[in-house]
Amino acid sequence: MRAPRLAGALVMAVTLLTGAMAASASPLHLTASTKGTTVTLTWNAMSGPVIGYAVERSTNGKTFVPARNVLTTSTTFTGLRAGVAYDFVVDAIDRGASTNEIRVAATSNVVVITPLGAPQPPTSVSLRARVGGALVTFRAPRSNGGLPVLAYRAVASPSGRSCRLVSTKADLGADPTGPTLSCVLSGLRNGVHYRVRVTDTTRYATSRPSPWSNVVTPGRIPSPPTGVAAVPLEQSAGVSWHSAFGGGSPVTGYVATAEPGGATCSTRASARQPAGDTCVISGLTDSLSYTVTVAATNAVGTSKPSGTAVVVPDPLNTTTIGPFANGSAELTSSLQSSVTDLAQAIVLSGATYVSLQGFANDLSGGAAATLANQRARTVATALTLALASDGSTSVTVQVIGPGGAAANPANATSVVATSS
Repeated sequence: MRAPRLAGALVMAVTLLTGAMAASASPLHLTASTKGTTVTLTWNAMSGPVIGYAVERSTNGKTFVPARNVLTTSTTFTGLRAGVAYDFVVDAIDRGASTNEIRVAATSNVVVITPLGAPQPPTSVSLRARVGGALVTFRAPRSNGGLPVLAYRAVASPSGRSCRLVSTKADLGADPTGPTLSCVLSGLRNGVHYRVRVTDTTRYATSRPSPWSNVVTPGRIPSPPTGVAAVPLEQSAGVSWHSAFGGGSPVTGYVATAEPGGATCSTRASARQPAGDTCVISGLTDSLSYTVTVAATNAVGTSKPSGTAVVVPDPLNTTTIGPFANGSAELTSSLQSSVTDLAQAIVLSGATYVSLQGFANDLSGGAAATLANQRARTVATALTLALASDGSTSVTVQVIGPGGAAANPANATSVVATSS
């Protein structure tokens, strides 16, 4: 039998009546009602020399503790926890006729009531891009406010597109460690960045929105790059390709890979320009055959590897650049430049200049000049335009002297580049 305890100022001496009335025979007729997280208890007045009422409550249905003492036949508790079942019981207190001791004259029935509140938001909200849409995943809230969750709703920003998940029996409670829940957003624009928030709804209220999810860009993975070519360089290879189709989501970068060994080079898109379509794979072994592939990446994923190109890195070869067509006195002799088979790399159009630095001789003497090998590789691989089919084409060259000063750029308006 539950042993009620008297609270506060009413406690002087306590005599528990043996054989106390059963709850069904209690004359107090305790009832309870809720409004949100507020509970109001009401009971009938006890006849006789009643000096007050002691209210006790429990959150486990077994252990009751004093809550408050009142003189009236009702009391209200506010700020209770939504979703928690509370047990209440009321004891009528009077004074014994012969002993004048305070005693429990009667004990009410027990009422069990659960205050209601808005559920907490769903947890672990995540977004995964699809073509024209996205998959939203989340978990149940930490508290459902006292009522089963009826539905979840995910809303995308921008656009306001939404998807709903109607709860099943497995989703009714509040268990953030439970199974992952999901719904599918459709009608999103490929290439646009989206994020979502999720709410849950009970019969009582709808939760506030969850924190924002991660940002995704709907679309499909890119198609593989095409037109892959590789040119041998000294212990490296210059790789070029045609831009890939992004599948509705812009290509964010490319990675070229040489096998065996897995050496790579890559390019990345910036806010102002797309990812480049050339790069140089370094750290290769001369005279060893390599197979090169290129893959494209966007916000959705990475493409399959492209078709292959085979390349065998070679030591530097000699390429002749000249003579200068304008007959400049300072530059009448041919310039010998130790560059690679990519002599075409210094071929540019328009008025763009290629700076050939590191000459070992005085330009004014008209002697041959040799570029440092590393500088030659830089020039040869940074620019990737091919020679004309006849093996020669016109270019514009600016020659930089040993001290770094330009040697009269007006004398260097045209030159023929011919691979040896």
